[in-house]
Amino acid sequence: AAGATFTALGKGTGERKVMACDFFLGYRQVDLQAHEILYQVTIPFSQKFEYVKEYKQSPRREDDIAIVNAGMRVRMEQNAEGIWVVAEAA
Repeated sequence: AAGATFTALGKGTGERKVMACDFFLGYRQVDLQAHEILYQVTIPFSQKFEYVKEYKQSPRREDDIAIVNAGMRVRMEQNAEGIWVVAEAA
């Protein structure tokens, strides 16, 4: 949602960048090869009038699987009439 990029690092293959939206493949499945580790997570700075928020449904003691249940990004802008509207949402 926030345009994050994950960097995988593997011996002999170097760095490989994967967009966060493509990294998680399914339940407990990620886009890492057997010889790779997750080396870096890059989250771009938000811009003016852009808001990023994450939500978790329950604390770890009740549900030890979910890290983030929802993540979203909204960018607002003023239209010609000066009214704030959602310009982009992801």
